[in-house]
Amino acid sequence: MRRGPAGIDRLRPGSTGNTPRGVSEDGKSYGPLTTASLGPGEAGEVAAQIHMAAGGVKVHVTPKAEEAPMKRRFARIITLVLVAVSLAALVGCALGANPLEGTRWRLSEWTLSSLRPTDFTITAQFAGGQISGNSGVNSYGGACKVGPGAAFSAGPLASTEMAGPEPAMRAESAYVTLLTQAKTYKMAGDTLTLYDAGVNESLIFRPTSAK
Repeated sequence: MRRGPAGIDRLRPGSTGNTPRGVSEDGKSYGPLTTASLGPGEAGEVAAQIHMAAGGVKVHVTPKAEEAPMKRRFARIITLVLVAVSLAALVGCALGANPLEGTRWRLSEWTLSSLRPTDFTITAQFAGGQISGNSGVNSYGGACKVGPGAAFSAGPLASTEMAGPEPAMRAESAYVTLLTQAKTYKMAGDTLTLYDAGVNESLIFRPTSAK
């Protein structure tokens, strides 16, 4: 042992602590000892207690406890971050699963050159995983899957069976065919575009508030 500040005896690094009562390993006597502890930075940052016992001194050494609370705090922070990220992902999925949800559109352009889609009432609205609207003559509706990413699929579709003018019936047949052949979509600003399997534009819609 060596004499520390304020008369407190301190263990030297490498000391076994098994020294006679009141006597350090260098043979110097310091009188009766009760307790002593290592200072910060000494002997690997451990705390030591020296207890008097018959025939000598017993030393109990334990690691300092500062690291445990720090590790627990770090673990709690990591846990909170992971929970926040998970919640954000769940909310994002819930809100962004179908960007078309609740939107209404009217057909403005398509790939057919013999007919102008604006001469007919052809609409599409999206709600609850379904697509519905007017196909030129009849009303139609059916399942519609949007995503993941730009993926799009509509059908099978059901419709009413009313007859109409020949041009309108042709337009209706063409629209339903192009709609069920659509594989991807893009919504940019006030335009919704559907693409076929070859990534060619097939149907182009503009927003409408009409019910």
